[in-house]
Amino acid sequence: MENLQQLLKEVHQLEQYNDDGLNIEETYVKIATLYHDQKDEQTSIEYLKKALDKDFAAIFNLPELQVDLLENFIKQHKNYSIVYFVLGTWYEELNLFNKSKENYENFIKIYDDDDANNDKYFLSIACNNLANILRYDRYKDYNTAKQYYEKAITVNPADTSTYNNLASLLAEDYFKDYDNAKKYYEKYITENPEDIEAYYGVANLLQNDYFKDYDTAKLYYEKVIAEIPYHHESYYNLANLLSKDYFKDYDTAKLYYEKAIDVNPKFTVAYLRLALLLKNNYFNDYYSARKYYEKAIAENPEDAESYCGLAALLSENYYKDYYNAKKNYEKAIALNPKDAKIYYDLAVLLQKDHFKEYSSAKKYYERAIEENPKYVEAYYNLANLLEKDYFKSYSLAKNYYEKVIEIMPENAEAYYKLANLLEKDHFKSYSLAKNYYEKVIEIMPENAE
Repeated sequence: MENLQQLLKEVHQLEQYNDDGLNIEETYVKIATLYHDQKDEQTSIEYLKKALDKDFAAIFNLPELQVDLLENFIKQHKNYSIVYFVLGTWYEELNLFNKSKENYENFIKIYDDDDANNDKYFLSIACNNLANILRYDRYKDYNTAKQYYEKAITVNPADTSTYNNLASLLAEDYFKDYDNAKKYYEKYITENPEDIEAYYGVANLLQNDYFKDYDTAKLYYEKVIAEIPYHHESYYNLANLLSKDYFKDYDTAKLYYEKAIDVNPKFTVAYLRLALLLKNNYFNDYYSARKYYEKAIAENPEDAESYCGLAALLSENYYKDYYNAKKNYEKAIALNPKDAKIYYDLAVLLQKDHFKEYSSAKKYYERAIEENPKYVEAYYNLANLLEKDYFKSYSLAKNYYEKVIEIMPENAEAYYKLANLLEKDHFKSYSLAKNYYEKVIEIMPENAE
């Protein structure tokens, strides 16, 4: 580290020349840093102010993460917007997102309020970075994130990175604005054709149910893989795509799942999808499917989905290992007690002749409904269960069939089962049953007989 006294002498000489071309601000920053190291905060702030008054870009000569120095500075000089910008970037680097968000917001406010500001470069970066923070798990403030991306584009259309970020946001389930997402992806790729990962985002978009442009999606995944052979997500998504009925290229899909696993052995979702593929009618390879479920569990013992997959496999006719299927469902519930489908699947298993644990099945159907009050299949199965001689809870079964119809008014099976129920001696509601049979015919005229 340079000697403080030597720097002070040097800066004194430079000040005598009063020459803007001497870059004196760099020396001011060095002196400010040395005084900060010596805990002389006031003198440190004074020299930093001199540097910024000369050239605001002098702040980028500071050693990284001098957070205390800038925080102390901003307490005394609140309108130096560039300090908020740098603090925003530093706090983001430290994963202190609340502080980063606060500083980006302060920077943008001061910048917007100052009519003299005409350099939009830092403003667009701040808006883009703030949007990135707002859209993810901590905040999930998608609307505000969208506004900041749009502001970044407005103030600096040349910064095309924002197009890519906005496209990925618009493609998410919150917006499902697929047309505009595609438009922004295409704008970004036009300006940045060398950014191969951008093609991955477009491929994900094009293979969704809105576009169903599977051929182009396939080409883009292949382009990413050719340029980035370690891109395990592209192998995985391409495998998913090739597994669709549009291609039915199961052998190649299998190879790509295996490649995704080879590139990233921790990528457990690839084990799960490969296991599903292997147990389908094309392969019927239940042994290998089980192996991959068990590998997924070994890689991530806290993943409830892996236990569910294994449980479903073990309960199939090839294994009929109902006891271990039950254990795996119970393990999945322990890991993810809010997942309605796990309760539903366990209820279906316990209702089988192997167990005939009807009371437990009822309890799990009810818990599935508690977690998902719109779970049609759970209401329907529970109604069926309650009709059994074990319960004979006909009134409650009727209520659940009616609930199915309320949620899904075109569910012909629910009308049919409800009509059957209403004919029973418990109700003898023949006229109403007739109405429901007629509703079945209206929905499914091919079953009129």
